[in-house]
Amino acid sequence: MCPALRRSYALAILPLACVFVCSFGASFARGQEPAPPAQAPPLDEVVLKDGTRILGKILAMENGVLSVETASAGTLAIQFPSISSITSANDHVFVLFDGGRCVGKPRISAAGTLEIATDALGVLPLDLAKVTALNPPPKKEFSHKGNIALNGRVTDGNTRVKSIGGTAEYEMRSDRTRLTLRGDTNYSEDNQQVTARNSSGGMKYDYFATKRLFLYTNASFQVDEFADLNLRTTLGAGAGYQFIDRTTATYYEELGVSFFDENFDSAPDQQYAAGRLSGKWDWEVAAKRVAFFHLHEFFFGFEDQDDLFADTKSGFRLTIAANFFATIQANYRWDNTPAPGKHRGDTEYLWGLGYSFAF
Repeated sequence: MCPALRRSYALAILPLACVFVCSFGASFARGQEPAPPAQAPPLDEVVLKDGTRILGKILAMENGVLSVETASAGTLAIQFPSISSITSANDHVFVLFDGGRCVGKPRISAAGTLEIATDALGVLPLDLAKVTALNPPPKKEFSHKGNIALNGRVTDGNTRVKSIGGTAEYEMRSDRTRLTLRGDTNYSEDNQQVTARNSSGGMKYDYFATKRLFLYTNASFQVDEFADLNLRTTLGAGAGYQFIDRTTATYYEELGVSFFDENFDSAPDQQYAAGRLSGKWDWEVAAKRVAFFHLHEFFFGFEDQDDLFADTKSGFRLTIAANFFATIQANYRWDNTPAPGKHRGDTEYLWGLGYSFAF
């Protein structure tokens, strides 16, 4: 190719090459432009009764303490009773005093009151005094809890007394069912003479037809050498109502019918149909420090009004360390038709050490 032709060819190609390079460079530059920053989620607002405003992310509330994650001060622990209002654009789970749950966005209404916007029920008023937990962890299919306690006493010298006893309770719970097992035993000697030997045990199965109303079936067994009792058996069924169901307090009452059978060593045996009234109350008086417990069970015969039997257990558990506790307990038992020569009422006072568990 002659030099003149080559120069003409190059002059024709050069503008096209410049246009290609500039277009590619512009496209590449546009591809490298930084994406716009993602918009940060709106912050939750907690207002205290003294007027203090806290902005951050509400995590959870348990045992009366609300956790809020803030950018400047880290995670804050706020006493829930000191809070005046909560505002959030995010959904939160509120657990109420009666065990009910409400999911929605808390906000301040136009009238200045606190409310919660839910998807299912619309806007509802919200009373913080009735909130017991916020954003609780997911419920397990089954939960387990219980305790075991031992008590004893040994003296030597002018008075030679030996006594040992124990109590145990176990509960397995799901949304619809509850299984309870309990038992106790006591043995005492005074100057090598046996003065007490008794044991009892029971089981109960509950089925919750609603969140509060449940049906139950139960069985209990009891022996007491010094009450001339070889075996007392009760088998029953009925219905109950769960008045309180919280982590810090539970209370229910039951009403049903039972078959009542008493087999004595020397006295005539007794069998009869009876009504049964029973209840259980557990209350954490001071968080993780002091707990009160009470159980009562009454039987009244349908045919003979003298066929009455009552059994109560009440006491306190005082936390020593971790899951270990000291316990003081009083048991009272009344049999209106005991074996001849035996007392109607029996009272026991127990002191001991125990261990509780929950998982």
